[in-house]
Amino acid sequence: MVVLGVADGLDTGACLVVDDRPVAIEHQERHDRNSHSRDFPWKAIDAALMQAGIGARDVDLIAVAGRFTPPFFLRRHPELRRTSRDPFSVAFDAKVFFQAMLRQTGWGAMEADRAGDWLDQRFREKGFKHQRLVLVDIHQALAAAAYRSQPDDTALIITLHPMGDGVACAAHRGSGGQVDKLWEQKGFSSLHVHLQRCASAIGFEPVFEDQHMWSAAGRGEPDPVLVKALDAELHAEGPRLSRRSYPMPESRWVSVYKMLAAADKDTAAASIYENLRAAVCQIVEHHVAAHGLSTVALGGAVFDNPRLCADVAALDAVERVWVSPEPGWGCLAFGAAASYAGLHPRLLGTPGLSHSFDDDACRAAVRSAGVDSEQVLDATREIVAVLAAGQGVGRFVGLGGFGRAGGGSRSVLVRGDDAEAVE
Repeated sequence: MVVLGVADGLDTGACLVVDDRPVAIEHQERHDRNSHSRDFPWKAIDAALMQAGIGARDVDLIAVAGRFTPPFFLRRHPELRRTSRDPFSVAFDAKVFFQAMLRQTGWGAMEADRAGDWLDQRFREKGFKHQRLVLVDIHQALAAAAYRSQPDDTALIITLHPMGDGVACAAHRGSGGQVDKLWEQKGFSSLHVHLQRCASAIGFEPVFEDQHMWSAAGRGEPDPVLVKALDAELHAEGPRLSRRSYPMPESRWVSVYKMLAAADKDTAAASIYENLRAAVCQIVEHHVAAHGLSTVALGGAVFDNPRLCADVAALDAVERVWVSPEPGWGCLAFGAAASYAGLHPRLLGTPGLSHSFDDDACRAAVRSAGVDSEQVLDATREIVAVLAAGQGVGRFVGLGGFGRAGGGSRSVLVRGDDAEAVE
């Protein structure tokens, strides 16, 4: 069976699974050189098919992540997505309200059917002869990606993802290769708008510059007054995050967002992180106790922040934490395919380090990132040697691609068991 997974949200991409093995994963941004590409991933799909040596006619099932994220009218008219990028805009509030309404009423099924029929027609026009096309709930895809890539047969899966088909938080149980939903948050969660408004208030572009905000948080100290004000907006309520009544437009110049804008950027970012950390850790502790599982897999865009994952792993109630290499938007194509392909845990195997170095594979990877330089290979050999020798850190500067880890940024590799290097 050949399953094609597709993501057409913030980071679009494609994943191809043949029987019980993923054979190709491609991100659209690697092909159009546009970070956080929102274009439909036709180039990524073509590249995945070519990499696997499979034709469009050979695909049996197409699984698209997102039943109504993005909404159908944004799928048909992607140019309109720019209108809702400002988290203080009326359009943003309308999108949040619309998705939550779809989730809580019978209209969601009709929306998904319309989107599915339209997508099915587009694929058939491209020469696909698949048996069917399905839309996969975003939290189901996130949970599948987290569970199938981790090494344990049984694990609690916590997914936190703003705008995730109208749900911000969900808990799943993975056991014996099956992923079953235990709980999902109902109603409007503050997470959908709060973090994006916080980022915008202190001068970062929401979603696109989240990592910059968390970097600023590492340089500052939280302000107790700001943290208390933020707690009123976002906090844990048992198994869920705080809820709000919508629609509720809000100006960046009132309430806590005005306080954030007036504060030092690093202090404001550190306060935002402290508020988020407390809420997330309380939720994880609640679900660990409620479901009796201490091995935890994390998924969703909130866990793109490695510091937050480390804080969850430090909880006394948690025995072990697994976070997939792409826990947020970037894993959705794989998660959608994995939901229907029957993949089992330990899919990625156990990562290890050795002194061996595959020059041909690394050279191909470097070229696929648009770089053809022996200097990059030399730097990579150096890093492999440092890590294999048990030393703490290898560092290099240079073009490493066009994703969150590239674009000319500095990359740092640290062994997780070296406390001094981690600090």
